[in-house]
Amino acid sequence: MFYNSPEGSHSDSLVDLIVHQKGATASICEKGTAGLTSLSDMVKVNKCNTSMRSAMLTHKLMNELQAEAMKSFVTTMKSQQERRKHLDQQTQEFEARRSTFRQIIIENMNKINRQYEIFKAMRSKYAQYYISKSHDPLRSLMLRYQSLIDARKHLLKEWEEKQIRLEEELLQSTTASRNQKQVVIEKVANVHDVLDEADGLRDRIHHFDKTIDREKTCITLQLNEFNLMSRSIRNITAKCVNMLKDLEYHQPLPAPPEKTRLCDCLQLIEFLYTIVEGIKKELIASESVNKKVRRTKN
Repeated sequence: MFYNSPEGSHSDSLVDLIVHQKGATASICEKGTAGLTSLSDMVKVNKCNTSMRSAMLTHKLMNELQAEAMKSFVTTMKSQQERRKHLDQQTQEFEARRSTFRQIIIENMNKINRQYEIFKAMRSKYAQYYISKSHDPLRSLMLRYQSLIDARKHLLKEWEEKQIRLEEELLQSTTASRNQKQVVIEKVANVHDVLDEADGLRDRIHHFDKTIDREKTCITLQLNEFNLMSRSIRNITAKCVNMLKDLEYHQPLPAPPEKTRLCDCLQLIEFLYTIVEGIKKELIASESVNKKVRRTKN
């Protein structure tokens, strides 16, 4: 149990010492109890008691040392447990980093493969001896120069094609923007025309409203006059009926003024009838105007 600690070896030596001392003390005590006849025997008994006390003290010291060793063992075990937890945590972190780095390595390998494919595609576009080795430096330089010239021509051709395509796209976009602007201007003009027409219709509606109000006022006045005339006609008719009854069933009228008066009454009735017909026509015309105004509003 205490093979790793120096306190364990020291306690083992103390145990051996105590065992030897106990054996010696027991032998001395046995000899002393055999016979107590002289002073030397008394001295030996005192020595035996002293050795017993020292053995007890040694045993107590051994117990204290054992308790201290147990405490140190518990402390060591706790520290080892904490160290093990720390190592487990570091192991988990290492595994997480390892998986992350593995994913990064896989992504980098995929990128390298894609770049290599792009490189092979670009290499196939250039001349045959664009990248080559030669034992002749002059020939190598000439091939390099020629390949660079070919690459420059190829790049210039691509640039010119892109420039032409961009100019065409710019011209098309400019034409499309002009057409769109023209369409927008036409739509705005149409909107203005519609707004002007709406303003005109609104003015006409306002004018028709005023006309309707005036017509209503005139019709109200004419209806009042019509009612007044109808009451007058009823009164005159009643008088005419009474006069006719007097002429027919009673005594005849003595003088022509009554006849003249009756003729005047009949002429007035005919005149009022023509007025009533005119009022009816005006009412019908105003109703048609009102219907047209309602349709325009809707």
